[in-house]
Amino acid sequence: MASESSTDIFGAARMGYLVIGSRKLSEWKRFGSEAIGLHLAHESRDELAFRMDGHARRFIIEHDASEDVVAVGWQLDDEAVLGVVLHRLASKGVKVEFIDGERAKRRGVDAFHRFVGPKCLYIELFTSVELDDTPLAMLSSGFVTGAAGMGHLSFMSREPERTVRFWRELLDARVSDIIALGVGKRWCSMSRSCA
Repeated sequence: MASESSTDIFGAARMGYLVIGSRKLSEWKRFGSEAIGLHLAHESRDELAFRMDGHARRFIIEHDASEDVVAVGWQLDDEAVLGVVLHRLASKGVKVEFIDGERAKRRGVDAFHRFVGPKCLYIELFTSVELDDTPLAMLSSGFVTGAAGMGHLSFMSREPERTVRFWRELLDARVSDIIALGVGKRWCSMSRSCA
């Protein structure tokens, strides 16, 4: 059998959920339901969760001051694929935290492994998801997700080669598009610190 670092797992990982931190939950509730057209699956004082398919939670808004994407959950095909990814992280000395119980339930999964990735973004890895077969109340008839999960992500980076290398080495990801943009001084001077 090939070593875990050389095993190609392309296609065995898909975006499972997106987590945004914001103090503006009422605005996100309206935007998620009325603009994007998602199904509001859960609402509390500190959290919103939306559905777009059979997964219980795909788009999660947590009350905090970030006003940004704070985590991306990646669903892996099985424990073997998870083992490959965890081995890759360990070989680079990346600290990974295992989370289960109530914190995992808030993501709509049984358990997940989490680490800090590029741009201070939490990367969360899971294999088992909570499903919900209640009919969707959405503006459209639903999103086509299936085996591809939620689709793909677009990243802005001042270090595009480093960003591409990270995703290739972690999940054997492929680049679909590269768009070069000039960015104004004000944007370039903005930064976010990792806690």
